[in-house]
Amino acid sequence: MKSLSELRSDARFIFQAGLKAVDPADAIRRHLKLQDDKLEIDGRTYDLSSYDGLYVIGAGKATAKMAQAIEALLIDRLKGGFVNVEYNHAIPLNIVKINEAGHPLPDEAGMRGAEEIVGLLRQT
Repeated sequence: MKSLSELRSDARFIFQAGLKAVDPADAIRRHLKLQDDKLEIDGRTYDLSSYDGLYVIGAGKATAKMAQAIEALLIDRLKGGFVNVEYNHAIPLNIVKINEAGHPLPDEAGMRGAEEIVGLLRQT
């Protein structure tokens, strides 16, 4: 039978493995692959030479980390982007703009962020 210390260690290991399994940046790295001008997204391939530029949009607390992973992969191809995240979930990004807003209840900041996203979509 395992000691309490061993059980705690096992519990920590399981917890950390669970966090890693649902890490949004890891999910992006697992499902997006770039080779030359070809971007593969979960089995579908896009020829990036056919596009004038790429934009990132999103909403939700995981989108900041997802946008960060997309920037790392596509930094030279991104023209811009905008994500709405829950307060205190912003992280430094180079191209994609982050807007902190209320969650789960939308607030004025979230409405402004949604308007920014719609404006960006209209431009593209």
